[in-house]
Amino acid sequence: MITRKQFVAATAVAVMSFGAAATANARPAGHHPAGHGFAPERAAERMDAMKSALKLTAAQQPLWDAYAARVQQQMQAAMKMREQLQAARGNTEQTRQLQDSAFRSRTEAMAEIARLKADLVRTLSTEQTTILRELGPGSMMRARHERMHERGHAPANKPQT
Repeated sequence: MITRKQFVAATAVAVMSFGAAATANARPAGHHPAGHGFAPERAAERMDAMKSALKLTAAQQPLWDAYAARVQQQMQAAMKMREQLQAARGNTEQTRQLQDSAFRSRTEAMAEIARLKADLVRTLSTEQTTILRELGPGSMMRARHERMHERGHAPANKPQT
């Protein structure tokens, strides 16, 4: 019979092994299995298009600049982390440390980005807020989800109405 302590230890080893295996099989930075992937230049283009569409006032501009700069900084950090993970391929301990570091950094960055975005949104008009929602982060996933519902392909975990 396996003791609770043995079960917890075995589970922890399995989880860490899975994370290391997933990272070891990671694709080069910017590559996705379907040939798509994170493209920083496209993200920068989307940010520029969003800024243009928002037609920011002089008072809103510094808030946008702070938000956009932090988003750009996070994109660069993510690309650097991908490169480091690729370089650590095969070194389980280094990979685990990098993953832990990436998780902490990303969590902190996303909290700061959310705060900066909230500061900006408080100054936007209703029309600008709608534009930000339509063009901003998550808009591509929302559009995909809406198209799925239009075609009758609702996610399995939600009842179709």
